[in-house]
Amino acid sequence: MMSLKKEHFALLGSVLFMLIVWNAIFKATRPKQVEGMESKSATDGIGGTAPAYAASLKAQATSLQDELLTSKYRANYEEAIINLSDLVGASMLRQALQVTAATQAADLANLNTLATARASLNETMKYLNSLSD
Repeated sequence: MMSLKKEHFALLGSVLFMLIVWNAIFKATRPKQVEGMESKSATDGIGGTAPAYAASLKAQATSLQDELLTSKYRANYEEAIINLSDLVGASMLRQALQVTAATQAADLANLNTLATARASLNETMKYLNSLSD
């Protein structure tokens, strides 16, 4: 009877030892989890680089405006936008009159594309009008 208890004690000790070793290995190989969503420094991530990105966009916009010479050619640009808007409007009318049952989906998709283009031209005109001379 005494030897049976020693065997159980030895088996229990071996299992306990294996669990301790397994736990140590598991903790050592598991990646560390960092709490929260904060960056380590102010220059990490999108938020940290936002001021430089904004400055870069401003520089690009200024360069493009200088290239376009909007103060000098504003009237020409307005005339071109108006003419293009008229062309898109006429194209929309033609497209609307050509819709058939066989090509209805494609015709309506083209009409929608033209409508989007016309809305974009309106936004372009609003932008041009917002520029100060």
